[in-house]
Amino acid sequence: MQSELLLDGDAVHLKARSLLHPFAGKLNEIIKEVQIKGFNINPHSFLDSLPKAELDFDAIVVPSFSDGIALDGAIDLSNEAAGYADENSIPVRSILGDFTIDGNGLIRVKDTAVELLQQGTVTVNGSVDTAADKLDLALAVKNPGAADAVRQQIAGRLNGSINVKGETGSPEIGWKLDSGYAETDGLLTIRSDRRLGRKR
Repeated sequence: MQSELLLDGDAVHLKARSLLHPFAGKLNEIIKEVQIKGFNINPHSFLDSLPKAELDFDAIVVPSFSDGIALDGAIDLSNEAAGYADENSIPVRSILGDFTIDGNGLIRVKDTAVELLQQGTVTVNGSVDTAADKLDLALAVKNPGAADAVRQQIAGRLNGSINVKGETGSPEIGWKLDSGYAETDGLLTIRSDRRLGRKR
């Protein structure tokens, strides 16, 4: 089964293509290719409540030839209009990384680099277990400051690590960060009430 979506207009270009065999037995046989390309995408143009951006991106998922891996994927995103979050913009300049998916739906992320608005970067490694609904992610934080997110200027830049583990709806978030002026470490547990769909 092959499908294609094409959106063109006012310098905006979005193309999505997929080739699937929905009745195949294995994940790498079901998905033969999924590719999404976008140019000059501004979320704010679609909905006023969404932030402003100018996104160019290329995401692809294809069958893997590695043992134990069903699919290989990659994402390359850039934001030419990165701006402050408190001005309804997205403070991210780029995201670049690769990932794999095994036959049980375990997604592994390796060295995915997120470049923030100014000097800050975050590198993501770890896994998302879609079958067990669990996260195990490690974020290496290098040099982000307030200016990487908001217009308000606050001295200091953070370096350290953030770890996110546990159920997707109730993760534990641990951190150890150093601003150059002070150090902080801690653990935050988010508990969800599945009956009400709320977090507390």
